[in-house]
Amino acid sequence: MLVTTSSVLVISFTLTWGQDVMTKVENREQILRFLYLMTGLASGDMYDSKKQATERFHQIVIPIEIPLFYPNVTLLYEEGYFDELMMRQVVVLRDGHDGFIYGTAYNFTGMDKYRFGEFNVSVFQDLKPEDYLTSPDCDWIVQELFKNVFYSVWPYCQKIMNNYLPAYFSAWSCGTTALFIKDDPEYRDHAKPIVYYTRERYPLLPYMFEGATNVQDPCDDVMNGV
Repeated sequence: MLVTTSSVLVISFTLTWGQDVMTKVENREQILRFLYLMTGLASGDMYDSKKQATERFHQIVIPIEIPLFYPNVTLLYEEGYFDELMMRQVVVLRDGHDGFIYGTAYNFTGMDKYRFGEFNVSVFQDLKPEDYLTSPDCDWIVQELFKNVFYSVWPYCQKIMNNYLPAYFSAWSCGTTALFIKDDPEYRDHAKPIVYYTRERYPLLPYMFEGATNVQDPCDDVMNGV
């Protein structure tokens, strides 16, 4: 899943956004622990008010490398309903130096050309800085509540209804993700949360360990055999 682009893109991005990032020492270890919990293909059901399974959802998190965002840890995030794509974004994680992890979610050119799980990362080779779009309102906020248990808040930026941006809450642990839907008109009659179970995991990339020491996969024992 290694993606390469022109070195010119790295320079232009560093001068405009990455400059502040590099002035402080990043807590890369916490970011990697969170990514270990996230990475993989997971599936889950949504239940209605009678506790009956009504729909089948899928989630995929793939660690990727895009020089435009280097050295920040970057991932491809997808949500799907059966094989139908519901959401696809590039998310760039960074240490907020306040105990929180922040994720900048980017929509990008060509993001909807493939069905869920079929995206070709070679698309990133041809993208330029102007192909990535985001908003401060689309940032993820992540906190480690307990050891290897993270809680996140993220807006569904691909779905704005009447100028209202639905918010979602997620709890992440080894092998399981619980998604809580907040005030989405389409899902008010459904019981919460949607619980995803990891079916397949993906490896982290070498660049992600730069500057990190003594980082181990917290899910090695729990996910043995997945």
